[in-house]
Amino acid sequence: MFEPGLPWWVLSPPEIHAAGYGFIEGLKFWKRRVTPYEEVDKLPLSPEWKNDIKEKYHYYRTCFEIPETVVMLAVAAHLVNSNQDLVWSLAGKFFGVM
Repeated sequence: MFEPGLPWWVLSPPEIHAAGYGFIEGLKFWKRRVTPYEEVDKLPLSPEWKNDIKEKYHYYRTCFEIPETVVMLAVAAHLVNSNQDLVWSLAGKFFGVM
């Protein structure tokens, strides 16, 4: 599970490769297609990176979703902040305070 010799919070090179490539792919909003596990060998990357992505595919998938999640949270925060009266009114009605 953890890389021998490294503290648990330090990512190993395969984890960094998979997470970094997933994050970079996730930033390409015009392309938004996750690479299936079976197609990793077809990527235009070095064999080392392909093996690292296949070994730590869960890091790739998780980091692929980070940019979209951050944008959605920012939009939600903006909508809540710009409509505070409505949000407080709805929250009060929902929880039975108002």
